[in-house]
Formats: sequence, structure tokens, C-alpha cells
Amino acid sequence: MIPFTPRLPDTSIRISERVWLRALEPKDRDAIATILTDPDVARWYPRDEDDFMSVIDEPEVTPYLVLGDDHPIGYVQAYHANAVPFWQSHDVPQETMGLDILLAGADNRDRGLGPQILRILMRRLFGMQGVVQCIIDPDPDNARAIRAYEKLGFRFGPPQVGYEGARMVLGTLSRTEFARTLLSLAAQGS
Repeated sequence: MIPFTPRLPDTSIRISERVWLRALEPKDRDAIATILTDPDVARWYPRDEDDFMSVIDEPEVTPYLVLGDDHPIGYVQAYHANAVPFWQSHDVPQETMGLDILLAGADNRDRGLGPQILRILMRRLFGMQGVVQCIIDPDPDNARAIRAYEKLGFRFGPPQVGYEGARMVLGTLSRTEFARTLLSLAAQGS
């Protein structure tokens, strides 16, 4: 059996003609700090840039800077959920990948960019040997994010206490459910 390798090998991923993901680098500290000052980002991610920069060298995390027209507009990461002690207590399969995404700037929200990024990222994740499920854990009051994730096929449980005591709802999406979502989106022309 091939061992489960939780880190994506891609250093850059094209999302669209104008949007790319680039592997997060130490030089991106100021860009992350700026993204975190966006009021909508700060509301849902009350952290500082050190929290985001600290994962660059962690083997179980793949962090990306989201670039729009070569300017930083967000952050997304995929991580091996069972490498995080919090998720070890949540009965998620060993081969589960967690996702976090944030987009700064009102013109980058409510136009399908977040789901587009996650859809492309999850295609790569589910294409990796062994990945059986992706999870995401938004704040239960973040209705916009939850609706977007539901369109991708995530199913959410009840609100609960999450990582570091924050409120969250756990969204899960299996490889099979994601394949069904992709077929449905293709049939709709999306």
C-alpha cells in the first residue's frame, strides 16, 4: 500500500486567467498582515500573520497565497486533519484533509471565487493517493461561507465548540459526494 502523503506537491495552481495560488513564502508576511486587516476577514479569522506564517515548513500543511492580477487577495490551506490534536478527537478518517480559505476585498466575495478555488484544490486533493474526505469548519454565523460550501457538496452538522474554543460547524465532503457534485455542476453548465 502506498502511504498517505498529506502535502500537495504544487507550488502554484492556476484558478483562472487572473487568479493563481502560489505556495506561501516567508516574504509574504506583509501580504498576509494586510489581508488580515480586511474587516470581513478579521471578523471570521481573528488571528495575526504569525499564525499563518508558522505553517510554511509543516509537512502536513500546504499553504497558498491567493493572487488576483498578481496582487495578494487571500489565503487558502489544505492540511492533514489528523495531524491536528483537535481533529484527532473527532472521529474523522485518517485520510482526511482540512481546508481553510479567506478572501480580502468585497470585490473578491459573492462572485463564486472561493468555491472555484476550493473546487480546484479539492480536485487535486481527491486525486492524491488515499484522501477520502475533506472537512471545513466555518463559524455558524458565517452564512455566506456555509452556503458557498454547501454548493460544493459539504454537509454540516450542528454548531459546536471548535479549535481553540471558537464556535464552528463541521462540514464534511467525501470523495464520492464530491464526484457527484462535479457531475451535477457539469450538468448545470457551471
